[in-house]
Formats: sequence, structure tokens, C-alpha cells
Amino acid sequence: MSTHRLFLFAALLVVVALVVVACGPSATPTPAAAPTKGPAPASTVAATPGAAAPGKVGSPESGKAVFEANCNGCHPGGNKGNGPDIRGKSADVVKNKVRNGGGGMPQFSQSQISDQQLTDVAAYVNSLK
Repeated sequence: MSTHRLFLFAALLVVVALVVVACGPSATPTPAAAPTKGPAPASTVAATPGAAAPGKVGSPESGKAVFEANCNGCHPGGNKGNGPDIRGKSADVVKNKVRNGGGGMPQFSQSQISDQQLTDVAAYVNSLK
């Protein structure tokens, strides 16, 4: 092989490797997939504008973004994945499990998912019937 072809081949391998790494599974586990018992990493989803005010009924639309950022990795679309199927679970069941964890589920503190975000997530999960 000529030096030029060898260089092009090596460059192509580097590009393919970068694409595979960039498109492959994340090296950082999602909070729900974390195997440790400590608190999960803080959510990166900020409160959504137009979200329901505290003490009001949750907004499934606002809850969807929080769910996708924190829950979808183990409960894809609410279905069974690494975690169980959670579609149609009551708000109380969802809130209790998120706050207390257990059975492989990490707990999420109020600083990670606010009470309003949790109410919104519960409304979103309940809408997945």
C-alpha cells in the first residue's frame, strides 16, 4: 500500500471510530441506570415555562421533558426496559418510587427533580395508559 493510501485508510478508521463513539451508548449512565445507592446526578431539565404552579394538577406536557431526561433510559416510553412498565401508574406510586427509590430504582431528591416537576412527571406517566 502506498503511503498516501495508508494515510487515507487510517484517517477513515479514525472517523469511523469517532462516529461509533459519538452515536453509541453514553459513557455516563443515566440516573435511573446508576447501579449505586447514592443520590443520582442532578437533572439537567429546568422547570418548563408554563408548567403548572405548585399545588396544582401536573402538566403532562411539562412532565414529558423531565421524564425523557431522567426516566426514559430505563422506562422507554413508559414501557418495560431496564426498569418495569410504568404506564398508567398512579401519581402517588410514581412520586413515592421517584423520591424513595428501591428495587434497582435510584431515588431522586427535590434538588434533582422539584416537587412540581415530579407532579408533572406523574401526570405524564398517567397519560401513557
